[in-house]
Amino acid sequence: MKISKLEFENFRNFKEHCYLEFPTDGSISVIYGPNGVGKTTLHQLFQWIFYGEVHFNKTASQKMYNLELEKEADYNEIFCVTGTIDFEHPNRDGVIEKYSIHREWRYRKGTLESKKISETCHLLKLIDDDWKKVTDEPSTVIEQILPSGLSQYFFFDGESMIADLNQKGKDSAKSLRKALYSIFDLDIYEQALVHIGTQSSGTSTVLGKLYWSKSESCSNSSVIIARGELHQTQNKVEKLTEDIKNAEAEIARYKKEIQDLSEIIGSTQSQAVLEARRKDLKKEIKTLEEAVEREKKNFGNSIMAQYPNLFLSRVVEEARLRIGLKVEEEKLLPGLKKELIETLLKEDTCICGNPIGKKERAKLNDYLKMFPPLSYKYIYDQFKQSALRWSATYDQELLVKHIEYIFKVKSQISSLHQRIRDIEQEQKQTANVDSYIAQRNQDEDSLAYWQKKVNTDNQALGVQKQLLKQRMRKLDELLKSNEANKEVEKQIDLMEAVRTYFEATLNSSAKKYSAELGQSIQQLLNQMLTSTRQVSMTPKFELSVMDSYGDEAKSEGQFAVVSFAYIGGIFKLLSEVPELSDKEYPLILDGPFSKLDVLQRQNVINVIPSYAPQVILFSKDDINGCFSSDITDHVWTIYSNDERNVSYIEKRYDPEVFRINGTEFNS
Repeated sequence: MKISKLEFENFRNFKEHCYLEFPTDGSISVIYGPNGVGKTTLHQLFQWIFYGEVHFNKTASQKMYNLELEKEADYNEIFCVTGTIDFEHPNRDGVIEKYSIHREWRYRKGTLESKKISETCHLLKLIDDDWKKVTDEPSTVIEQILPSGLSQYFFFDGESMIADLNQKGKDSAKSLRKALYSIFDLDIYEQALVHIGTQSSGTSTVLGKLYWSKSESCSNSSVIIARGELHQTQNKVEKLTEDIKNAEAEIARYKKEIQDLSEIIGSTQSQAVLEARRKDLKKEIKTLEEAVEREKKNFGNSIMAQYPNLFLSRVVEEARLRIGLKVEEEKLLPGLKKELIETLLKEDTCICGNPIGKKERAKLNDYLKMFPPLSYKYIYDQFKQSALRWSATYDQELLVKHIEYIFKVKSQISSLHQRIRDIEQEQKQTANVDSYIAQRNQDEDSLAYWQKKVNTDNQALGVQKQLLKQRMRKLDELLKSNEANKEVEKQIDLMEAVRTYFEATLNSSAKKYSAELGQSIQQLLNQMLTSTRQVSMTPKFELSVMDSYGDEAKSEGQFAVVSFAYIGGIFKLLSEVPELSDKEYPLILDGPFSKLDVLQRQNVINVIPSYAPQVILFSKDDINGCFSSDITDHVWTIYSNDERNVSYIEKRYDPEVFRINGTEFNS
């Protein structure tokens, strides 16, 4: 099957309606986004729509709806989480058929929290240009097209795989073994073996019942005592087996919790680290503020050094303007002489015959002042020369440089304050990281306790099993001469033969498939890994990758390459198995590309398109340049608000998304 469209609304941090379209011609699609914006959410969305299940880590909120939308809803209001996937799948005749699966969960806003009130799922099929409902049980059809047992491989999380490889890959081995047994119908043999059991497995199995029936018809006191002792030992074996099973479940639970907490702690800086960064920024701000104060003093010193020039330049300029204005306003009358004015001031009558009064005499005095050496023209010329001299010594550019520097530093301070606000916001979001560390320490102590208990119980179980064998032999000796048990012995021999056949069939199939998977992983590693490593795969599907010295130690980058080879090997195995060779499966891969060096990353990108007929990659790292052809038409980028609680997605390749606060986060 191939997915052509994904449409959804109100799914966790994706509040608004969103959609993505994917090519079905074999082209690669890439979905970009930094940590925290919703890559894992989108990755899980596929599984929610197909199977109605999600597998977020333990500390993540299990609420499917967007919290902001819930907050905005009125009390008792109903709101929905919806998702639709359009896909195509070939029928038995090879004809491509188009389907659409739609899932919806409805919630009602409550006083304290919202309650899920209903959930629906519809599977539609395009028939004669019309979408028609296929069945009332969509899960049955989906299970045939995209088996849920293999869902973790169709929707592959590379980071989780790396974490499991660090733990010898046992959890992945169990999951893969269970999934493959289910796909190849080998689980029928497993169930049959459990039902048949052994002669020492108690009365809950076929062989156990047959064995105990041999002694039930015998009333010999020695047989009764031996049977009682055997029954007592059998109970102890069953009790220890159950205790070990429960302890192993606790171990698995604590391992999962520790892994989940480690992922959170690893991707989130502690309060101490954030506070240290915050203090460093505060110190940087203080240093810059001190630089501003120094520059202000330098500006003042420059002002004082140029103050006489600056001040006198201003005064002279104003005087020049005023005197120039006066000269223009009060020009001397043509032909007027200084001697004439002095003579008239001594007389009482003007040469025109008119009397010279007080007013006329004042005017004559004003005219007299306009003659050298006190003429305005003379003063104007002097000030004009001075103004030119003073202005030539005034350095305006020096003062501007001081001001520009202060503005520049203040801008840097403002930017640092914004970074502090971002850190404080992150501190709010990661307030519990220290408690996560404390919880992980507690879980590790609990894990050690249960591991110790398993070891102790296994030792005790070994002792009891030995005792059980001894007491079974003793009882067998006592019953040897009993003719009534001969028929039971024949039935036991028959069931033992059936058991042997089932075991051989199961072991043969497991050995075959595990060997094929190991070979596929080896071939892929040879293409992708820049160092030589040898792969081995046990019949239990436990993977080991060693160097020539038998050392399994690997770098984080090598672990990442192994995880890519692991999923590639599984897809290759599925494509080569006759029972599944006519089926197509998509690969939606959240890949740890940042852990790869440049060469390994390119090697991985070169190989991945061959894994499946449709590949959709999630990445926080820029891998666009790694493809041989242009894929920008099939690239989507996730964006989010500052709180990372409302995200949206756009069809575009945006190089800026690979920078956070000006720092490259892709390797």
